[in-house]
Amino acid sequence: RQARNRVVVARQRGALLEVKIPSGKKFIGGGTRGPVRNVWSRHSRNRLIKTVFSLLPRLQQSHNYAITLTYRQRCPKESKRDLHCFRVRLARRLAGLEWFVIWKMEFQQRGVVHYHLILNVQKEICLKDLRQYVSQSWAEIVDDPQLAITGTRVDAISLERVEQVLVYVVGHAVTKKKDYQNQAVHAQWTGRWWGVWNKPSISETVIPITFSESQKIKRQLAKIRPIRKNSAQSYWTYCDKSIFDKIVSLMRE
Repeated sequence: RQARNRVVVARQRGALLEVKIPSGKKFIGGGTRGPVRNVWSRHSRNRLIKTVFSLLPRLQQSHNYAITLTYRQRCPKESKRDLHCFRVRLARRLAGLEWFVIWKMEFQQRGVVHYHLILNVQKEICLKDLRQYVSQSWAEIVDDPQLAITGTRVDAISLERVEQVLVYVVGHAVTKKKDYQNQAVHAQWTGRWWGVWNKPSISETVIPITFSESQKIKRQLAKIRPIRKNSAQSYWTYCDKSIFDKIVSLMRE
């Protein structure tokens, strides 16, 4: 009975729902973050999925562009310098606008790194101008004129396709297909595998509930979402605020 009534925290942020169930174990300190490996770790994949879920409402309310940055040859360390330079240039180009970028590093089978970016901007940008700006900037940064023609790709993402983009990004984090893209077999150091530039603040709702109520929420969500079966552990899933509010309302009637 005490277990059923113990306090649990439900945190809803964007389209991410996290339910924290205390394990009863005591941990001393959080420790330092481990070194970045040349294989994309499970924990890093989970963090990307959570971040995308939390940012989904922002992606659904404004303009989005898919950007790909490629090379003919480059090591990960050099590419991170290039990526930073591109960020600086992009920030200068978008000065005065609300924007953020989700970026992800991948590798071709021959071991050459490339980057996928999702650019979110509150105000629409002329696609032709953006394509020209990205291609010229990338060629100058990499010092390879050929990449002005073949090194970049920029496409607008319609609001109807935002969830498809979500599935694409999340799919790369959970599937083992083409997993070579997430392994730097020709490099010992990769740096971060993904990140968010100019990350916006996301409002969140925190509700204290009982363990029993947390399981009721899980049973309702399990009908439409894949959730881990172990009911004694914390869980998180994709759940927009309207669904969460409805479930909590029905649960407490």
